[in-house]
Amino acid sequence: MISPLFCRALLATIIAASAGLAALLASAQQQEMSDTSGQRDAIEVGRRQAELREAINRFGDSDPRILGPLARLGYAFIEASRYEDAERQFLRQAAIVKERFPANHIEVSHPLHHLGETYRRMGRSAEAETLLRQALEMRERLMGPQHEFVGRTAMALAQTLSWLGRFQDAEAMFRRALSVAEVKGAESPEAAAARLAFADFYIGSFRFADAEPLLKSALAIRERTFGTNHRFLPPILVSLGRVYRWTERYGEAEQAVKRALAIREAEYGPEHEFVGHTALELGILYMGKVAIRNRSGSSGGRWRSSNGSLGRSSARPVTR
Repeated sequence: MISPLFCRALLATIIAASAGLAALLASAQQQEMSDTSGQRDAIEVGRRQAELREAINRFGDSDPRILGPLARLGYAFIEASRYEDAERQFLRQAAIVKERFPANHIEVSHPLHHLGETYRRMGRSAEAETLLRQALEMRERLMGPQHEFVGRTAMALAQTLSWLGRFQDAEAMFRRALSVAEVKGAESPEAAAARLAFADFYIGSFRFADAEPLLKSALAIRERTFGTNHRFLPPILVSLGRVYRWTERYGEAEQAVKRALAIREAEYGPEHEFVGHTALELGILYMGKVAIRNRSGSSGGRWRSSNGSLGRSSARPVTR
């Protein structure tokens, strides 16, 4: 008899098959790792708008002391996916900087980076690259090659180059960003975040052997930092599950995704969208597993899941 979890996951996969699954899951992972939701985004935007109003009332609308509140409001808009609103804040920041600081001042690099990051998120990759390269050159020259701001700009530029399809350049920039992050320690949260971004690049390039150790290292750091059942773990576990699935290590893949599912159900409840996304991943895994069994001549036969339950497949062969 097929297990209820198998049926649930497979049904979720069939229902979502035409719903832009890859983009949906990627968006969900980014949202969960940034620890934001629509309600939290709105609260943060409101808080940052109040902060900016207070600063303008105290200092005026062109005083350098409002640059920090402007930047924080811009990033609150980014987290809320309100990119045009973010762009307006950073353009306003750039205008104040241009008026108040010389062209070679480090303050000039900040709106360059912020606008570059905004355009990257908007898909305006060519504009993003130009601004991020300017910011990177200025930050390296004025702050030194190992400063954390250099690492942040290198990471944004690496992601931009990847979107532009310049994979060799992107890989070199990811390595550069990781080396800067590791200045704070190979086991630091910054290093974990850089490894996750680098691993995503490798997964997108089908270089699973390169992605796996980065994911495992990031997972270990997050476990030590947040505990073994924190909501930051499932996105890494799901990525590991994909690596295992694509390399046909189905037992390890099932174990990783089931762990992610259990954490998300405990954190959000059984009806939450993140739980549904994880069920989709598990359904894809089971479909691939059935396809492999069918291709090897065991169609209609019995298979054993990692938890030891036995079942009989009635699914047709699936093209992977």
